[in-house]
Amino acid sequence: MPNPKLVTWFDLPAKDINRAVKFYNDVLGVGLEVIDFQGISMAMFTDNPELTGGAIVESEYNAPSDTGTTIYFVVDDVEETLAKVEEAGGKIVMPKTQISEEYGFYGHLIDSEGNKVGLHSYK
Repeated sequence: MPNPKLVTWFDLPAKDINRAVKFYNDVLGVGLEVIDFQGISMAMFTDNPELTGGAIVESEYNAPSDTGTTIYFVVDDVEETLAKVEEAGGKIVMPKTQISEEYGFYGHLIDSEGNKVGLHSYK
């Protein structure tokens, strides 16, 4: 079986989708809106088939976690983005840290729902 070449979608669990949408709108500056998709509340980051898609999802089938898979969002500057986290209801668990000159920087946060999320930038 060949190795997967591309992640096509992710679900980011939420206990309170409206709180999660406000958090990500405030921290990442995205324009998420809650929709009903087959009876499940979700807010899509993108539905562009050329990009990795994903959504915040409030569902009985998943739960937020700070110990599972970590999703990384590409941002312009990790430090500037992390500066918005606590005011938006999250927690910084790893400040801006250099990976290497070649690969840039990363940091971790706990979002308003309890998910550990990563940020990455080359700046």
